[in-house]
Amino acid sequence: MAAHPAGTVSWYSNSIPDGPLEYVYGDLKRPFVVINKPAGVPVQSGVNDSIEKRLLRDMAARNIRKTSMFFPHRLDKWTSGLMVIALSASICSSLSTAMQRHEWHKTYLLLTSMPECIQSYKRKQPQEVAQPNASKCCLVSPYIKGSLFPAVLNDSGDTYTLRSYVGPRTVPLILYRDKKAQRDGTPINTAPNSCATCMSQGVIHSQGHPFLSSTLLHGSCTAPEKLGKDTARLAISEFQLKQANIEQGIALWEATLSTGRTHQLRIHSADAGFAIVGDAYYNPRFIKEVYERLSKDNDDTRSSDAAQTGLCLQACRLRFPDPTVGGSFIDLSLEM
Repeated sequence: MAAHPAGTVSWYSNSIPDGPLEYVYGDLKRPFVVINKPAGVPVQSGVNDSIEKRLLRDMAARNIRKTSMFFPHRLDKWTSGLMVIALSASICSSLSTAMQRHEWHKTYLLLTSMPECIQSYKRKQPQEVAQPNASKCCLVSPYIKGSLFPAVLNDSGDTYTLRSYVGPRTVPLILYRDKKAQRDGTPINTAPNSCATCMSQGVIHSQGHPFLSSTLLHGSCTAPEKLGKDTARLAISEFQLKQANIEQGIALWEATLSTGRTHQLRIHSADAGFAIVGDAYYNPRFIKEVYERLSKDNDDTRSSDAAQTGLCLQACRLRFPDPTVGGSFIDLSLEM
């Protein structure tokens, strides 16, 4: 199993691929299209490159005079895969109504890291070490219900459900101590009841991200006492293990969403101890790696080596009602 899917791009390199969009279904003369969104390109942006700007450029190149487009759903900037774009307000309304009725089915493929305690346990004879317990792992959030540990420990292909309230991050972030802190002897602010594995790896609780604004981060938290614009909302995700590589410490999952919260799969996988590979927001190993690279004054390192990794999250399958043909569904998938 490859550690990084082909075509990924680092969020802090300048190598985001340019060029025309890949149209998986339909064309710009129809009332909607489905594209294979590239990683690293936001859906909309007032300043930088965006899916919206690329669509307008493609329309101009084909002498198509449509200028309006609507997004019944979105993918994060660093997520790739299938995305529907409506080219009329009525089509967007129809698609949005179908989504509210839970008539859409979206499947994601994600590659994650795994806790060191699971790797150690799987490498050794079971009688040599105690079986890891998610409730005692420092990488697992106390606010998430459900666990992905049994899937890897038991090599199970069952579906595992994770639930939590997700909103703007209000709890400490799980990080690894950087090399500078290790060298100068900075005290370790360890997580409460840290296990021996996490202590040896330098797992800490941090109130802030080393290079990102806290306003960009979301996370699992306690249930809100009352609802408001920025309060946490219930998020439910289902995960199925497809493959695990203990030696490399990575696992490939298929996931579906019962709700659609900001960064939901990224948060749930990370808060369950299995952060997505290449996630500079929530993967503590990758955050440490990026921070140490950004601390260097070697731009060549940032643009070459870093470009080999990216957020390994893809919207790989999509099924939704055809808004132009009543009772008909469109079912699309991307090759792994």
